Amino acid sequence: MSLKLLFNIDSNNQPNFDQDLIREIGRQIGDRPVAVVSTVGGFREGKSFFDNILLKGLQNGGNVEFEPNDVIGGPNGVAFKRGIQRHTVGIQIWDKVFYRTNSRGIEIAVLLIDTQGTFDTESHMKNSAIIFMITLMISSNLVFNKMKLLNAHDLADLNVFIEMSRNGGEPMGQSLLFLMRDWQGDGDGGMWPEYLKEIRSSSAKAADLKGMLEGIFGAFHKVECWTVFPPNAAVRKADGSIKAGDCDAEFLRNLCSCANHILRNLEPKKVLGTALDGATLETYILEVVKHVRENSAICMNNALEATSRLCFQEAKNKAIQHFDTDIATIKKQADEKGIDESSLVTRLSQIKTIALKVYDKRPLFGSIPEKTRRRSELETELKAKCDALIAWNGDRVRLQIEREQQQRKVEAMRIENEQQQRKAEAERQQRLREGQLREQAERAQQEERQRREKAERERVEEQRLREQAERARLEDQQRRDRERQEEQRREQENQRRLEEQMMALQIQALQSRQLGGMQVPWERAGHSSPTNNYFYGNAGMGGMGSSGNVGQGHSCNCRTGCRHGNCGCRRRGVECNAGCGCGSDCVN
Repeated sequence: MSLKLLFNIDSNNQPNFDQDLIREIGRQIGDRPVAVVSTVGGFREGKSFFDNILLKGLQNGGNVEFEPNDVIGGPNGVAFKRGIQRHTVGIQIWDKVFYRTNSRGIEIAVLLIDTQGTFDTESHMKNSAIIFMITLMISSNLVFNKMKLLNAHDLADLNVFIEMSRNGGEPMGQSLLFLMRDWQGDGDGGMWPEYLKEIRSSSAKAADLKGMLEGIFGAFHKVECWTVFPPNAAVRKADGSIKAGDCDAEFLRNLCSCANHILRNLEPKKVLGTALDGATLETYILEVVKHVRENSAICMNNALEATSRLCFQEAKNKAIQHFDTDIATIKKQADEKGIDESSLVTRLSQIKTIALKVYDKRPLFGSIPEKTRRRSELETELKAKCDALIAWNGDRVRLQIEREQQQRKVEAMRIENEQQQRKAEAERQQRLREGQLREQAERAQQEERQRREKAERERVEEQRLREQAERARLEDQQRRDRERQEEQRREQENQRRLEEQMMALQIQALQSRQLGGMQVPWERAGHSSPTNNYFYGNAGMGGMGSSGNVGQGHSCNCRTGCRHGNCGCRRRGVECNAGCGCGSDCVN
């Protein structure tokens, strides 16, 4: 748990807002009212140090107490820094929501916010104003941290920020506490209401100063002042953290008393008179940031107006949605017959009352006249919907009455017809019996025809299947005959080629003898004449290798695993035998 950056303006003057963070904060708040405690003021004046005091109180359940070895700041607190460089950037919020029961016995959620110092050496004045304005608009308890006493420059700066944030003549804030540090006056320090009275009285002679003071007091429902003595050297030199025992006891006690006063007087953040909860706080902050992005903080009261309109519209939509759901149920029940008008009026009155209760339960931001006007508009719209449904139901009822009258006329005619029918009942029954007999005979004849037709169809189908099978058999026989003829043709062709090869070898042998009595290849292989074993055996292949491969080109037709591709086998798809000529390498 730590401070997380909620809003900042980067070096390109672009506002950055962590919407996921505020959504998670809203989830933790739930439907509780929420108080927002924020600290603002000049940079390097101890805001973050005081936030550690407030954090200690929130962690202790609302009472700030320190043991000598307790650490103020550090990794588990709000880090602070000495020097002239700013430490806190933008608006930072503690990512854990605290829960307190205020002086009225109401459980409220509490948020702790720290802000960057105003008018530091690294921020544009307008950006400082935007940071201050957003903080002012989302805070219920605002602490203005100030070194020494207030001066005209402080009042002027505050008035600039307040006027840019003001919503007409209404106060923008709820509670403002001036925390004046390094006070060196008489007394024990602490709450000092006399100071505020004194500066308001003394400013009566200076119109400008009086106007600035009245602008500040008019912008908040409550303004207080708290003074704190200067710290000791250990506090002034602390960088990041310090033990409570190293702090000046009176200085720390005074800050703790101030934090306890703030935490005991927490009030929920209200916008236009309505306390915010988790959902409405998220909506409100989103609208504030949206106006900052779009309007560069000009007319910030538009954010309040937009939030007000949004909440009124959401409440209205919820009420109408609930109303329309119940109306749909009534219409479904009414069907074509309609509903008794008095009963319908009673149900519509109940549904309208429930819808208005749904509306009233939603958080609404606005003055009492605005709330009254908006509710009256909703009532008018609901009444129009009720009147429309009553008219719709009236049409259904009238149609039902007309249908019933028509049914009565039909019933009267039916009775008259029955009287006439009884007179001719005997004749009709006779004709009916005769007709039934004829129909039975016709059905019997038709069934017989259908049976014969079915038998004929079955016979024709059976004949067709037999013919089809016979054709298939003949086609298969013809295919086998063609294959057998083709096989015989290939065998004859292979035999012819073999004879040609043997003839060529015999001619070659005669030529060899005539040239000098040289042995022919099959004699070197141990054969007296060219045979199939010579052409397809290992020795025959070796002998033919240097004589032009006479048997080359006769591919093996045997499909039983012969390893030679040119053995000249003429058998296809059958076992090899001694007549295949493969020789000793045949694996069959």
